[in-house]
Amino acid sequence: MSDPHVLSALQEKRVHLEKELADYRSRVSLATAELDVLEATIHIFSSKPEKAALAERLRLSGLAALLSRCGGYALSAAREMAKGKTTGTAGSM
Repeated sequence: MSDPHVLSALQEKRVHLEKELADYRSRVSLATAELDVLEATIHIFSSKPEKAALAERLRLSGLAALLSRCGGYALSAAREMAKGKTTGTAGSM
């Protein structure tokens, strides 16, 4: 017959390993969910068809021209400020 201490130690080890395994499964599940969200986010920001569709909507709405003009004014004002000039015309279009 086997020693009761050996059997008890083996059973304790089994319980310990079952708890560890449950923890690992939980961590894998959370990491998988986090990875899925990350992949979806990468897809949103790198999807060229979506960017092209947005650019087309902006072009059709006329906002693209407005944004490029505003960007040009902002760029000019930033260049003047970098040179030390202050013209006070950055807010006027």
